[in-house]
Amino acid sequence: MKVVWKEIVGCYNPYQSFRDWFFARWKCPKCGTLWERETIMDDLTSQTIERGIVTEKRLVCPKCGFEMVVWRRQR
Repeated sequence: MKVVWKEIVGCYNPYQSFRDWFFARWKCPKCGTLWERETIMDDLTSQTIERGIVTEKRLVCPKCGFEMVVWRRQR
């Protein structure tokens, strides 16, 4: 099921609700750790940048090692 608000705001984190995205937090599905940033409106993805262009967005939990690629630039 597509979530329209995620397409509108550019959120790639499947583990966030609108409220979580707005308050810049997400809960790791593996260990349950809540990750937060002192900002608003952020999907908290780690970005891989090559030659100044974002090529990949990933979710990373440093506590348990959970990692998931949620977006890749089409080549």
